[in-house]
Amino acid sequence: MAIPEITFPVALDTSTNLYNVADALSLPLARDYTPGDTTVFVAPDPVIMAQFPDTGIITLTENCSPTEYRAVSFYYAAKDNINFTFTNLTVLDETPDVTEKKAGVTKVSMNVTAQHHNAIKNAALSIEGYLGVSSDLGVLPFEGTINGRTNFLLKTVFTPRAWFIAFPTLGKITPGLGMEVTFTSYCLYLGEELPDNTVTYKWWFGDGQPYTSSTPDLTTTNPVVTHIYLEPDIYNVQMQVTNKFGSDTVLFRSMIDALYLAPEAAIIVVGWPGTAPTDPSKPGLLNFPTRTPPYIKAPAGAYIDVYTSDLPVVGSDPLHAENGEYLEETSPLVYTPIDAIVSYTWDLSDTLSHGTTSPATKALYTIGGDYQVVLRVDTNSGAYRITQNEKYINVTERQNAWLFTFATGTNDVSASELGFLNETFKTKQITYGTITKDSSFLDYIPDPKNKARAINQFNTNNNLNAISSTPSGLDGFCLLSWASGRSPSQTSTSETIKCLNYNGFQETYDVPSGFEFSRPWNWIAFNGPSVNYYILGNAVNQPAGSSPTNLNVSMQNLINGTVQNYSLSAANFIGSADLLQNNAASYDTFGTNITGDYSAYRTALRGRTGYILKNTTVGQDFMIKAFFSTKESASLLIDSFIRLPDMTGPVKTQGQLVNLSTGLFFFNNTGSVMQFDVTANAWRTGGPGYNSITFSNLQDKTVPDYDNENNPLVATTDFANNAFLSFDYSNNAFIKFNDIDLSFSKLASRPSGTQWLFRSY
Repeated sequence: MAIPEITFPVALDTSTNLYNVADALSLPLARDYTPGDTTVFVAPDPVIMAQFPDTGIITLTENCSPTEYRAVSFYYAAKDNINFTFTNLTVLDETPDVTEKKAGVTKVSMNVTAQHHNAIKNAALSIEGYLGVSSDLGVLPFEGTINGRTNFLLKTVFTPRAWFIAFPTLGKITPGLGMEVTFTSYCLYLGEELPDNTVTYKWWFGDGQPYTSSTPDLTTTNPVVTHIYLEPDIYNVQMQVTNKFGSDTVLFRSMIDALYLAPEAAIIVVGWPGTAPTDPSKPGLLNFPTRTPPYIKAPAGAYIDVYTSDLPVVGSDPLHAENGEYLEETSPLVYTPIDAIVSYTWDLSDTLSHGTTSPATKALYTIGGDYQVVLRVDTNSGAYRITQNEKYINVTERQNAWLFTFATGTNDVSASELGFLNETFKTKQITYGTITKDSSFLDYIPDPKNKARAINQFNTNNNLNAISSTPSGLDGFCLLSWASGRSPSQTSTSETIKCLNYNGFQETYDVPSGFEFSRPWNWIAFNGPSVNYYILGNAVNQPAGSSPTNLNVSMQNLINGTVQNYSLSAANFIGSADLLQNNAASYDTFGTNITGDYSAYRTALRGRTGYILKNTTVGQDFMIKAFFSTKESASLLIDSFIRLPDMTGPVKTQGQLVNLSTGLFFFNNTGSVMQFDVTANAWRTGGPGYNSITFSNLQDKTVPDYDNENNPLVATTDFANNAFLSFDYSNNAFIKFNDIDLSFSKLASRPSGTQWLFRSY
């Protein structure tokens, strides 16, 4: 409630009876004054002129006229300190304005007069009568004197309102010490600043111990008191506040809950049935000591033991059990709970139900992901503790997509797992593989854009193939392979295919012995059962004015790394498939290839047939259009090549070819999906359409040029109807395509880092 603002009546203070005055100011009249003039000119004296108020009363006085006409007074509304004038004159009624006043002999002056003093006196008397005296007592808010009204409002405003807070409201009773609670007053309308107004607080803490406090100290904004509860219980607390204007009381029921100390955080053990969590006999059962807390890996569909126990934690202070309850040693090596746990509530986010009485349970997960383990224990006295271990169980689906990304500025690559049911990347794994490669041999390409295009193709010259039929979620290994590159001073014979074994379930990398072998870059890898086929790419020798491809096929055994080779001839390129025998190139007058000896390949394997998209021309963008397939013989999976219909529409500057259940699909950053119908041997168009709003709305529009069709991407499939597209330009451009309804949908963001490889196994 606010006290009303005091407003004086207009009649007591107006411009007709109160003016600012200055004592004994005088200047000579500079020009003759004629009755009726509204301007008076005075002699130029800046110091004196500046002392006149901006408005006020001046008097013109001379000794030449009859006595009753010698002085005339005016109210002036303005003055000019530059031109030394008083303007907008109004003659005061008490003085005659009948005679001319001569310059030089007339004084223009301002003096304190009785008229001004009387006006001030009368105003002061009126104000005093309006304000009243301090002893006036008002009975209504807007009647009587100001002091009477003020006293009425003071009583209304400063009758106190009781309020307080307590901390803590829930806490531990320590034997012999109790539980100390601090109560802080937040009472309102106390009026501590008023004279003779002592504020008094009285407390009832609910345990039979009254406490009264007086707080005359005006510097205490929010007075506090403390109280110690000695016994566990739930207590009501009441406070009364009193000042000279009145009192008020507030009661909080069940405000203080004094308990035994909540249990400590539980030690939760997660493991395979019947084993300790570090049992080395269980492949895939891992604890990572670098993680806090440790977590275990488990395949989807496996039962997992989750438990805690009432065994004492050795060396703990205070002494407590693994389940968190506090213990006392009642006799040597005999421990008794101080406040025993009576219920266990498990929240594991799994498919099973869990009781509330057992410290042990089982978990079962059908969808991959990082799952937390939450346990609430409640004690006999009503105390409880919630233990939450985030990302404690790492469930891997049978088959997964794996995105390998480089940490910025390093050769360290790490893998992130995408479950096909979960469709969300797990946290990037903490182990790294080292990918050694050297693109400096491409420095000879003179045009920066052509060079960048070549390096982009080199950096994605890689492959992943499962070593056996065991999928990644069941502890299966895969082989990573990539082009090594070389320095400018080395020849193409020094280029190799490098390899790493990777186990997604174990999160381990190792360099397999005897797997690295010689082959120039730009090869295509087709994955067969237990064997990789490496075809095409650069020939060892590049004669001036030509850019042949490598007609040697390398078959690498995925078990022992041995390589068998056989050669292709012109007869293996049926019809116009001979386009595969040479790279599209551009030469200078000396026969030097100025755009780089390589082709832009986009490939997919469908059954036992490999499909290849290839650039038809060269330039600063990939010009992907020509289409081919492999053909097998009785003894060889890749025996020859045939030309298929070119991909329809304009040549593609970027994109990826993937195999789905209904056919082969080519994706880029336009939303226009090209599908190759292997039955009809024809290309078809699907999806939302070229540069459609539907597709662009799934992109990361916070990034400039997000819809540029030159944006690179990586892609993989779930071996069925879904393709996963991850664009390089943003972590938030991760999209799923379904080949049944030809629809796109946006997924959660991918892990950060430079994309290197995206495959499924």
